[in-house]
Amino acid sequence: MESKASCRDVRMSNRQAREVLHTISGMETSRAKMFLMNVMDKKEAVPFKRHTGGVGHKPGMGPGRYPMKVSKEILGVIENAEKSADAKGMRAPYIIATAITGLTMHKHMGAAAAFFPRSPSTSHGRRVSVYLTLKEKFPQKEGEKKEAKAEKKEAKVEPKEVKAETKEAKVEPKEVKTEKTEVKVEPKPEAKAEKKEPKAEAKPKPVEHKPKPAAAKAVKPKAKEAKA
Repeated sequence: MESKASCRDVRMSNRQAREVLHTISGMETSRAKMFLMNVMDKKEAVPFKRHTGGVGHKPGMGPGRYPMKVSKEILGVIENAEKSADAKGMRAPYIIATAITGLTMHKHMGAAAAFFPRSPSTSHGRRVSVYLTLKEKFPQKEGEKKEAKAEKKEAKVEPKEVKAETKEAKVEPKEVKTEKTEVKVEPKPEAKAEKKEPKAEAKPKPVEHKPKPAAAKAVKPKAKEAKA
């Protein structure tokens, strides 16, 4: 079983990347990460074996340099490869089995690329890619791999049982509240229903028709007699 990781189209030196990968290939991941951190702190130098033109000598070795940017990118690739190895169920420690670098050449940009070779608009196609492969230092047997997978499945099932217990614990306080309400409620004495006698229905009174009084006749004034 192996684990792979890569970084693609990164702006860094292809020659420096080749020398760094040549140095860490075959190392354990723990030692390789420590070596790259020491390179960034300028405690250890990367020996240059192929691209030695104009490279100064370092104490205790021949030509060497401290490629910080390349070391930072490769360190991230190693960490990603370790995480994928853990996810696959591989057993640590891991060894860097293969480390390869590749260069993507820039496209033809016309006359502008000749006059401005370092401009971002003309050099966007020149990128470096790194590919790593990790393997187990002490490979597992088939029986051990099956046991490791079974243990992972059991570990995934356990949290579900814990969640069910928490739900039951949340239900208990509700039962206590219902008990308190039952204690507070006291039965009230039943009020005796008083028998009310039905009221007698009022009978309608007979209407008396009184005769209307006769209208008084109008008395006409007598004409005064003419005196003789």
